Amino acid sequence: GTTQLQTVAAIRYVTNGFYAQVIEDYEKLPVAPEFEGLKARVKAMAEKFNACTAAVKEADSQEMLDLCARHLYEMVANVIMSYLLMQNATKAPELFAQSLSDYVRLAEAEVEKHNSWLSSTLQA
Repeated sequence: GTTQLQTVAAIRYVTNGFYAQVIEDYEKLPVAPEFEGLKARVKAMAEKFNACTAAVKEADSQEMLDLCARHLYEMVANVIMSYLLMQNATKAPELFAQSLSDYVRLAEAEVEKHNSWLSSTLQA
């Protein structure tokens, strides 16, 4: 899990668009053809992260940001780690292809968990 100190240190980079830009940069990198399907799945996770970030910022409430920060941070961490692992798998598929597949499946579940929580919290 993410500690409160890590969350406090990272949340401004979530809300100021820094991590969104990092994700955009990773999306532009080429991957091996066999990983294009996984790349599309990671892009879908990134879209959920961006939508959740926008919704939290739109609430314009420091209390809401404090409540949602860890969820946003963990979403972006899963997306970025997926892209990093994808780059490793593109360079050495014999070492990283299975790990990439397994991690993306795990990351999707984690991102969906946070997306669901944030959606229900922001609607309340």
